[in-house]
Amino acid sequence: MSASGSGVAAIYARAEEAQNAPVKLQPVPAFELYKAAREEELCSYRSLCRVLCMHSGGKLTKQQRRILEDMREELCLPTERAEAELAAAREDVLVTSVAASGVLKRRQDFFDGVTDVPLDTLSYAESAKDDNNSLYVAQTKVARTEQIVGGVHGRHAAPSKMSVREIHKNLERIGREVAATSSKLLYCTSVVDQQAYRNVLQQKREQLQAMLREVEDAPPDMSGITSVMPSEHVY
Repeated sequence: MSASGSGVAAIYARAEEAQNAPVKLQPVPAFELYKAAREEELCSYRSLCRVLCMHSGGKLTKQQRRILEDMREELCLPTERAEAELAAAREDVLVTSVAASGVLKRRQDFFDGVTDVPLDTLSYAESAKDDNNSLYVAQTKVARTEQIVGGVHGRHAAPSKMSVREIHKNLERIGREVAATSSKLLYCTSVVDQQAYRNVLQQKREQLQAMLREVEDAPPDMSGITSVMPSEHVY
């Protein structure tokens, strides 16, 4: 039986047929391969537009726009097609629902769950709320902006100081979570679960980096902390 048609499915079908055929088959035309590759490129750009709009609500930051511009150049996409893909992503019901619900900003809550948000209420800007059963403490991470990256704004306001006790508590909590997640990743066999655990570890890394930046910008509050340990009073 010979594979008919064109496109990605036809190429996979021809490859499977070639592996099982007793005789040598004709190769896949280069144009068919190019069409399949082009479909993959367009799908990847479309997915990128959708994901960025989910995170930004359609109002892309400068960094996100640069990502799209670089990808557009890499994939040789016409400007008109790229703008059309972005416009379609901004109007997609799934994309707008995810952005309006705020679920991607509360990832840690979904280890225990959050209150459900009906889709018919998203137009009223109702957001997912914590059910107070989360295993994780609210993140101390502050969202970065283009101004902070540029070093022009964001450093004039006096940031709140964390106490040494709070820093130690957060470090111990993150350390326990990293150890537990690393253990799960070590013995996990599912590719999907492995990626999920890697994402969690990446989030913990970002939390630690955010804590470091916060401590550098605002030295911790040392009030209530004695400078000399009791054991040092021995002469």
